[in-house]
Amino acid sequence: MATKPVRATTPPNPRPAGPPSPASSSAESPPARQVKTTSSVTPLRLRTDLPREKADSYWEHQHADIVRKLKHITEYNQHHFSLTDHGYWPATEMIGTLVPRDWQLDGTAELRFPSTIGQLRNLPGVRPVVFDEQNPFEMVTGYVTGGGGGRWWTAGLDESVGHRTVVFLRRRRGVSTSAFRRFVHDRLGPALNAAGALDLRTYVFAPYLPATCKTPGVLHVVPPHRRHHASVIFGTESRSRVDDIWGSTQMKAVLEEQHLFLTGAHAHSVERTVAGIRVK
Repeated sequence: MATKPVRATTPPNPRPAGPPSPASSSAESPPARQVKTTSSVTPLRLRTDLPREKADSYWEHQHADIVRKLKHITEYNQHHFSLTDHGYWPATEMIGTLVPRDWQLDGTAELRFPSTIGQLRNLPGVRPVVFDEQNPFEMVTGYVTGGGGGRWWTAGLDESVGHRTVVFLRRRRGVSTSAFRRFVHDRLGPALNAAGALDLRTYVFAPYLPATCKTPGVLHVVPPHRRHHASVIFGTESRSRVDDIWGSTQMKAVLEEQHLFLTGAHAHSVERTVAGIRVK
């Protein structure tokens, strides 16, 4: 989707041929080995007509038991978010980082599949999962990466991580999907890895189609200004260590250019991560 240069006071609308060369950030470490994944990231809100603890516990136990019966899942994690610790991604020019009060999330499920075909092979057994979602959830947003749309800098969930952060990224309109993908996977991911982020995963989502999520009794419609197009999940030794990541030389270089690719970056502190299915 080609765009013509415009004269405006808003940030430029880039169409880079690829990520900046290493010379543009001499302090950046060589890229670490990445593993491509086929994954889904499913941000959700718990029912507000139930006590939060009851809905949260149901998600962790009864709902997880049903998901575990699906045979073609490589890894399944539940990230349960803090109610108060969020919105701490570094804000730069016109980057929204605050989590709106009317769109606060309670957590996200994170799944890895053997392949796109493996993901589809779960369909015959997914009905119990679909009909159980109405028990704990009032909103579920099913983002999928498509084949190879995720990147891991880890072999599997590291449960020794002291703190975990989940970030949802909103692509700047006018930026091509390929340029956005390169920013997330080839710039942001390697910078976080070089800065010392642990158990790092980056995901770029396929276009969101609410029609593919037909869970009865659960909201799936997400307004365009609330949608996200990628996610980053990473760990640190402690919550305070996150500020060291932001202040690293590697991340400073990426944050200076993030406004060219993003309009929003919404960070959520994870109170606990529950491993539903571990990588074998």
